[in-house]
Amino acid sequence: MDSSLAQAEVFSPRELAIAAEVPDRLVAQWVAGGSVRTVADGFIAQAEAMRVMRALASGQSATPATPGGAAALFQCPIHDTRPFGLPAVASTTVHALFVVGLLVLTTVGAGRLATEERIPPDPLRLV
Repeated sequence: MDSSLAQAEVFSPRELAIAAEVPDRLVAQWVAGGSVRTVADGFIAQAEAMRVMRALASGQSATPATPGGAAALFQCPIHDTRPFGLPAVASTTVHALFVVGLLVLTTVGAGRLATEERIPPDPLRLV
């Protein structure tokens, strides 16, 4: 196997728990506690998986993930969740209320008839 492919392998927390023969929830606790550095979507890189698997198999307690320098600075946070629908719904609601408010303001008094009397102008006199 090519060494560049081996470095690109990632593992899920469940796969790591099966390999280390520990409960899934233990690995999940390590990941949630920040003891395991994850890559995109919560997967664990091969080097990190080996470190964690050895620690789990030997019965060690959770240790902080080793700092990765600048690479760790730009990694996604562990809990990178964002409600995708909420901003769209809030924006739509605000704009709809604005349009309804404008409609109400422009139609207030539209049913009233004009009550002004038209007075015929005085005839013009030429001097």
